[in-house]
Amino acid sequence: MSKALVGGKGAKKDRGPLLLAHAEALRTGTGAGEPPEPRQLRRVLAVQLGAVAPLAAMVAYGPRMPPPSLVPAPPPIMSKKKGAAGKKAVKPEAPMGSKDAAATVAAACLRFLALVPEFVDDFMRTGTLPQLVAALLTCNEEQAAFLTGILWETSAEPSVAAAAVAAGGVKALLHVVSKNLAGCKSGKPRVAKLAKPGDKDGKGAASGAAKKDGKDGKGGKGGKGGKGAGSSGSEAPNYNDIAVCNGTGALQHLTFLDEAKQQVALYGGVPILTTCLKVSNLQTYENASGALWNVGLDVRNRANLEAAGAPDFLAQPVPRAWLTRGSNSGEGDASERGTQDARDRVFLTQQLGL
Repeated sequence: MSKALVGGKGAKKDRGPLLLAHAEALRTGTGAGEPPEPRQLRRVLAVQLGAVAPLAAMVAYGPRMPPPSLVPAPPPIMSKKKGAAGKKAVKPEAPMGSKDAAATVAAACLRFLALVPEFVDDFMRTGTLPQLVAALLTCNEEQAAFLTGILWETSAEPSVAAAAVAAGGVKALLHVVSKNLAGCKSGKPRVAKLAKPGDKDGKGAASGAAKKDGKDGKGGKGGKGGKGAGSSGSEAPNYNDIAVCNGTGALQHLTFLDEAKQQVALYGGVPILTTCLKVSNLQTYENASGALWNVGLDVRNRANLEAAGAPDFLAQPVPRAWLTRGSNSGEGDASERGTQDARDRVFLTQQLGL
């Protein structure tokens, strides 16, 4: 690996163009119509050559922009008119300098290196997870899209999820999601149409297959790549949409932990996640629904879900009948049965929240 990439002794002062080219090679490959396997092999090689540590150090620099006055930011009012929010997308935030530009490209590299299974161990050994979480509060929307993608991939590991929660990941992710919601298109999530028997050339199926192939075999995790869910290669990526999609995905992973469930409710995250259900990105809808489902498994959060206008299947994820023992024997007085029912509810909530 070149010294310019890893920041060695002979590195050039301006490494942005080289890193950007490397990130594009890791993500898309250089050959037209190239299958995903060679791309993944390049990512594996980059991890084996030790690219994770120097790239993580570039991402972990600070400060970036001034810290926000309110964390997490309050969710915007999503218009009922389809696509209205997307037309009024937030203007891109300018980088703060060469270090910020290098951090953006390094975050892009790490985002796609995170698709390699060995990435998690290398990344956690760098000790930069707390700095990555802190960067979510002061980074621009492009960096946020990549950093949240890293967290979405790595937080599938329980140890990483626990470390992210301890580092303030819930609060930071809620801030990123709420801050970028104004740049997302609102409307009913659209599902890719399958080809009908009478369709010529199977256009419907072909388009769906093409979108599936563009997800690096992750299956249903659209928006985690650099182009944004539902966008063609010729369109500019909507980093607001990507950041929200990836952020809700990371929150879904974190909320498998009881502590994260409580923090989402404590920091006002239920209204933020409920607002995400109005975004037209199907993957964002699925991620936000999963996070709200996990939060709702803690019976103490149900009032917050109902007050935020969450659908009934999320506000009441487990039927009430499942939360009681339902004994017909009639043995024991009412106080004993009530105590046992309460114990059963707590036990079942804990088991389903694992």
